[in-house]
Amino acid sequence: MGPESWLYRHDEVDGEHSGGGDVDAQGWLWYSGAANRLWGHHLATARWRQLAIADMGGRQATRVLAWCGRLVVILGPRPYYVVVDPDTGTSCRQPLPRPVTQVTDGAASPGGECLLLFDRDTGQVLKLDAPDAAPRVLHSPCSGAWATASWARDGHVYLTMVEPARIVRLDPATERFAPPEALPWPAAMPTGRFEHQGLLWVADTASGRLLPLGLDRQRWLEPVPVPDLGAPWRGIGTGFGCGGRGYFRLTAAAAHTAQNGDVQCHAAAADRPRQGADRAAGGLDRLLVFDPEGGGFDWLVAPPQPDGVPVLGPGWSDGRQFAVTGVVAPVTEPGEPPAPRGTWFVLQSQPAQEPAFGRHDLNWDRSAHLRRWRRGYPADRSVYLPEPRWSPPVRNLRGGATQYPPGNAAELERRAHRTAPQRYWSQLADDLLDGIQGDAARVARVADFVQQALYYNPIQALSSGNPIAILEAHDGRCGQGVAVTLALLGAAGIEARRVDLCHHTVAEAHYDGAWHVVDALFFGACQPSRDGLVLAVADLQREPYWADAWPQSCFAYDEELLRSEDGYQVLGYCFGPWGSEPFYSYYLGAAMDHPPTLPTVLPAARHGTGAVRVRWCESIRRGGGPVEYRVRVWADRQGTQSVLAATTTATQLVFTPPEGNYLYYVHVQAVDEHRQLNVDTWYPAARGNLVLVPENQYGWYGVL
Repeated sequence: MGPESWLYRHDEVDGEHSGGGDVDAQGWLWYSGAANRLWGHHLATARWRQLAIADMGGRQATRVLAWCGRLVVILGPRPYYVVVDPDTGTSCRQPLPRPVTQVTDGAASPGGECLLLFDRDTGQVLKLDAPDAAPRVLHSPCSGAWATASWARDGHVYLTMVEPARIVRLDPATERFAPPEALPWPAAMPTGRFEHQGLLWVADTASGRLLPLGLDRQRWLEPVPVPDLGAPWRGIGTGFGCGGRGYFRLTAAAAHTAQNGDVQCHAAAADRPRQGADRAAGGLDRLLVFDPEGGGFDWLVAPPQPDGVPVLGPGWSDGRQFAVTGVVAPVTEPGEPPAPRGTWFVLQSQPAQEPAFGRHDLNWDRSAHLRRWRRGYPADRSVYLPEPRWSPPVRNLRGGATQYPPGNAAELERRAHRTAPQRYWSQLADDLLDGIQGDAARVARVADFVQQALYYNPIQALSSGNPIAILEAHDGRCGQGVAVTLALLGAAGIEARRVDLCHHTVAEAHYDGAWHVVDALFFGACQPSRDGLVLAVADLQREPYWADAWPQSCFAYDEELLRSEDGYQVLGYCFGPWGSEPFYSYYLGAAMDHPPTLPTVLPAARHGTGAVRVRWCESIRRGGGPVEYRVRVWADRQGTQSVLAATTTATQLVFTPPEGNYLYYVHVQAVDEHRQLNVDTWYPAARGNLVLVPENQYGWYGVL
């Protein structure tokens, strides 16, 4: 079993692999995986932040170095680097002195006295004594390009070269280079390295072995071969030391995938293996771990992700803890190249102490939450959502098929676990029910709150049974709504229970000497009742069609909430447009019967000189049967001044506006034979509006 680690995803961040990051004095790991952007991950709390840095010139950094309260951002082939104040986000460009034309890497001294910048192409070394100081060139006696460079505990910097393999020692205090010394293995290609008990372990990617250098006598010892290096590994990359062990990034061979097995989308969501995306950017889902004490090797493996393959990038360590950046590369079809981009994450050796949830915010903005979901389903995820029992996967399922951003879901679960439930629910019940008298009114207030605080998400449902995580996510379905309802009613001292129906579940509350239904997500404060008395589930089951008169507005979705960001419908185990779900009576034991789909209002067409043809799309009904359309036209937005009321089986009718240049409001309901079971059956109305203006008038008025 490999070293213990914890993975923290930031689903809000989509990026690609860049160079290494660094940790500042406040514990922020800084990294750049996008143009003009620096991302910060706080190791202690797993919070993240973003800085927009225009001085980066539209590039992403090849390396970010934290030094003396500033971030030194290296940009590769640019005649400058950028110094950033992470507290204010301000930045400035620092030109490179001649003959240096670019900087590719850097390293601060262990005590922070200076910062060295390396140009691996020309072999130049720059020294900075302060972040805003002009860099000085330390002229190397060697010709050729640096392969790698790093500080050692003896205060020197060890730089390696290839063709042939050489090592150069720099004393930054005196700014002098020792003469280059040839390695005993001329064909070696030194890469990653770490130091342990006076030995500098240098990886040789050319031959797949570790080369130990005794620092006290500057002598090379017997190499240690890396077992099983070959397919699917191409070579050994960057490395770091932590806790007496060395960690090395491996690069993948072109025709192989990582040994964590073929990726499956959403558990059993794929009916055939996927090509792993673990080769993205040449990285893999694991680091090679070497224990110099026992001479053994192990793996640090990133935990599998439901929507792709975790691809580890460069790592950071202070010797006591480590952090490795990475991206979750989406899975691809066989034969397709892996995606270069993915969700950013950090794999760290110590768990973050994320804050517990505090007092719930009663001023949550539902409209802003829904705006975030509209056309928000990512294009790199499958637009088919499989579920093993109800919706088997299709053959051409593409991409991960998760129903909720996995990183956000994991964070909600972790923070909910750290939250004291009794205090959380008691505080919320006190805030919510302050001043409300009587259990009936208190239950109605709870039901209204739950309906408004949770969105019955058709596509991106959180898979959790923790009511705190559910409420803080603000997305849930029937069973999750019941969990939140029961937690709140229990905190309010009201006896309540869960009742399972046909393909649905509700709560019941006991007050006024009887049980009463509490289906918060469906009905909110207005539960099915008779003569002002909310009914029990048993009452509703005896007369199942009675409940069909109450609005099921939770299923009348905005179409934009059912679509991916590139405009496709999301299908499979999700809730579709109105009419895809049955009347409420089905859940109470009646035969399944579906209402007609919503008759979306279309642009009106001119009809003669003073009339229009109001038009709408045809409604269809699962199982067939006749559909009629109730059409209402109103002179006011509130629907109190009727100017037309008609019922038709056609999908259009002629309307003569009483006045020109006047705004009229159109409601169209598709109704069916279910009215014979309950004449008051609720049907949602599709809405439109129009103004009849002179034909040559410029603008859009809902009429063509």
